[in-house]
Amino acid sequence: RELVLQDDLGEHCIETGELSQALRAFSRARDYCTVARNQVQMCLNVIRASAYTNNYTLVLSYVRRALGE
Repeated sequence: RELVLQDDLGEHCIETGELSQALRAFSRARDYCTVARNQVQMCLNVIRASAYTNNYTLVLSYVRRALGE
């Protein structure tokens, strides 16, 4: 439930242009990921929000995490 709430909040923040808040919400979702599929989705959300804010260091970090490196 908390995972879905954080994802929804992140999506809302992206839609309203609050990109740093979206990144924060998606990052918080990590605490609620219990299966690998959730982890990968969380990483993709953080990657997307990070790319929107031109934070490519964070993009690379979460790409590695999503790939399990």
